Amino acid sequence: MPAIDGSREPPEIRPSPWRSRALLCCAFLLALLVITAAILSYLVALVIVHPASSGGTGLVLLLTLIIASVFTAPIWFLAFRLVRRSNRHRWVSVEDLLTKDRRPPILYLRSFEADEQADRVDGSIYSLAWILFFPVAITRLARELRGSTDEMLWSAALSSIGPVVAVAAPRQLPFRGAARIFVGDADWRRTVADLAHQAALTVVMGGETEGLWWEISNVVSKLPEDRVVYILPNDETRFAQFRTRTLRELEIDIGEKPEVAHRMMACGVLRLIQGEAHITPVWGSSRASIELALEPIVKGPSSS
Repeated sequence: MPAIDGSREPPEIRPSPWRSRALLCCAFLLALLVITAAILSYLVALVIVHPASSGGTGLVLLLTLIIASVFTAPIWFLAFRLVRRSNRHRWVSVEDLLTKDRRPPILYLRSFEADEQADRVDGSIYSLAWILFFPVAITRLARELRGSTDEMLWSAALSSIGPVVAVAAPRQLPFRGAARIFVGDADWRRTVADLAHQAALTVVMGGETEGLWWEISNVVSKLPEDRVVYILPNDETRFAQFRTRTLRELEIDIGEKPEVAHRMMACGVLRLIQGEAHITPVWGSSRASIELALEPIVKGPSSS
C-alpha cells in the first residue's frame, strides 16, 4: 500500500501514555472522594429520616441519592472530563496503525464540528442534571473508562472490514477511535483524495460544513456506490440540514429520519444502490446495534 504523505503538526501533538495514566489516577482519586461523599450522604439521611419509621428505609435511600447527586455533581463532572482527556492522550496515528494492519483502510470523514459535539456534555439544564444524577453518573463514567464512546464503538465495528483512519482536526489533541493523520492546510484535499482511493470503504458522518461537502462533492461522490456509507445524524435539525444539502448537491432524497430512542450521534446507516437511498436504522446505543446496521455492508452485495 502506498505511504501516506501528510504534513505533520508540531511534535507536541502526539500520544502520551504517561499523561493518560496521570489523568486516570486523578480521576480514580476523585472517584474515591465521591464514594466517601456518598457514605456521608447516607449518614446524613439516617439522621434526617429514622429508618424505623413507616417507609423510612426507602426515604433514607432516596434522600441519600438526592444529597449525593447534589454534592458530588462537580466531582463527577471533573472526573468524567479527566477520563475523557486521558483517552485523548491514547490516540493512534495512521502510520502506526497501517504498519500493523496491512488491509486497505476504512476512511472516516466528518466535520470537525462533530468532534467538538462529541466532546461536549449535553447542553440543556435538564440533560445535565440527569447526567450528573448519582447512578447515571457512575454508568457514564464507566462507559468512558471502558472505551464505549460513539466513535470508539463505530471504529470497533468497522475494524472487521479494515483499519479505520481519519484526518485530525488541526492543532487539537485527537480523540480515540479512528487513527489520525495530521496534514497541513494546503495538503488536506490531496490527502483525503489519496486515502479515499486507497480505502476499501469511505464512511461519511453527515454534516453541514463546507469542508465536509467539498469532500463529498469532489471525492466521495466519484467513488463506486458500494465503497461509500453515510452515517446519518440523530439530531433532528442536523438530519434535516443534511437531507436538504444531499438533495441539492447530489439530487438524492434520503427520506425521513429513523425514529430511534437512544441518544447516540447516529440514527441510521445510508447506502446508495443504483442512485436510490437505503437506510438501515441504528436501534440501540451499543456495538451490537451498530454491527447489525453495518451487516449489509460487511457481508457485501449478496446481502442487499
